[in-house]
Amino acid sequence: MNALTSSQLLALALLLAPPSLAAIEMKAFSDNLCGVSGGNIVEAIMAGQIAPVTICGNSNAFLSVLVPPGSSSDGFVCEVYSDIACKDSVKVISVEGCQPIPGQSILCFDPKSPDRPDTALSAAVNVGTQKTSIIGSTTVDSSLNKAKSQVCNDIGCENSDVFTTSFETFGEGDSRCRQKVRFTEGNYDSAEQRDYMVSLLAAALNTMVDADPQKVGGPNGGGELRGVPNFAQVIINDKQGNNRAEMKVEIETKCDSGESDDGTGACDNDLAGIAEAALGVIATFGGFAVLGFKVVCAIA
Repeated sequence: MNALTSSQLLALALLLAPPSLAAIEMKAFSDNLCGVSGGNIVEAIMAGQIAPVTICGNSNAFLSVLVPPGSSSDGFVCEVYSDIACKDSVKVISVEGCQPIPGQSILCFDPKSPDRPDTALSAAVNVGTQKTSIIGSTTVDSSLNKAKSQVCNDIGCENSDVFTTSFETFGEGDSRCRQKVRFTEGNYDSAEQRDYMVSLLAAALNTMVDADPQKVGGPNGGGELRGVPNFAQVIINDKQGNNRAEMKVEIETKCDSGESDDGTGACDNDLAGIAEAALGVIATFGGFAVLGFKVVCAIA
């Protein structure tokens, strides 16, 4: 008689375990209504005290997932992936009920377990070497948060411009300047993760804002422009190198007169080092800690 494999032993243990040991259960269905429209169960995963982190349960593609009522406790969660190797995360789920989420594999785990898939998170931050400007009456934080409130929800951002501020001057040296912000990428599972990444982007850009502003406009009024990198991007990976979340923001300011703080040199190695230290004090990502940051100067 052949010995059982570790996967078979785990499956047998889960099968024989009393229901009280289960802390979460997830079923995946071939339809998008968790079987209501005639779909079949294509995968069933359960995690608990005896198996705080399940093996990657992969199957045929599914269109919806169900955490049955009464089957979720102790903070356990399940994560849905779009690939069969549990690498490309789609969503982390902790609430009971049916959700129309397509995928191909599932992991269920205890967030307190040291073996959970999202330990040892690291963040790569790319910051633009090309300069644009922010208008002197605003800050990077206020500009990004204003744009976020208009185009980002709890699971993603629209790829559209938000005009965050402007000013006009009259008389000699007439000029009208407009500043816009665009979130071109957004991949995350919650508002908490979204807000954390916006904080990272703002902190990285703030370390590279020019200290000396450029005056714009004539003697009858005007404003200030301060140089800032034209984009920043954060990519958060787990210890296996799988992407956990991502966000990118672009800033652009245009003046009718042609005045701006465009140019190069917005990011360099010294500023990147300062940014890494600044990011290190922002230590929350959806309840988990990001252990390391790498800031790189890049061209959009």
